[in-house]
Amino acid sequence: MLSGIGWVLGCIVIPGTAFWLRDFRYMNWIALLPIGFLMLWFYFIPESPRWLITNGRISEGKEVLRNIVKQNGLSDQDFDQKFAEFTKHLLRNEESEKSTKTYTVLDLLKTSNLRKYTLIFWFSWIVVGVVELPSAFISITALRYIGRRTALIIFLIIIAVSSLAIIPTTDSTLKVTFALIGKFAVGALWWIYEVYVP
Repeated sequence: MLSGIGWVLGCIVIPGTAFWLRDFRYMNWIALLPIGFLMLWFYFIPESPRWLITNGRISEGKEVLRNIVKQNGLSDQDFDQKFAEFTKHLLRNEESEKSTKTYTVLDLLKTSNLRKYTLIFWFSWIVVGVVELPSAFISITALRYIGRRTALIIFLIIIAVSSLAIIPTTDSTLKVTFALIGKFAVGALWWIYEVYVP
């Protein structure tokens, strides 16, 4: 999630950097600097406790889980006992997985519970993509008939009004409707920016 914030901050910094440097070659080098910091950041990210335990690094996995418990303000009462049970469970599952066949994407549809979640997520991804299509067509039409500046202003107004309308609304259906209108306008605005800004 933080990497997404970094992407947004990068978009914010680009205009000032372009105004200051005025040379795309230098801009490319400046854009590479955060990636260097990102490489350093990987040293501070803890490894997955599950991976550590299943690869025999149990004491490291225990320390990572203990830190997770502390950071989330949870009680560490009976931590050692719970960790021992968790480790035993993981190692038993690891052994059973090694002895079974390899899995395919069709295994996501085998049990009713897993099938339900799989289909919901697949449908959600399709819907997210489909919602973007009308915003693209609307923005193309807007650019064609009312121009870049007017289209930009209209969609910014729609975003502002729909965002503000959510605050006093108590009806959940209206809240979702305003949120979708705002999301639609953001999608359309993004397409307009692609044409306007370069």
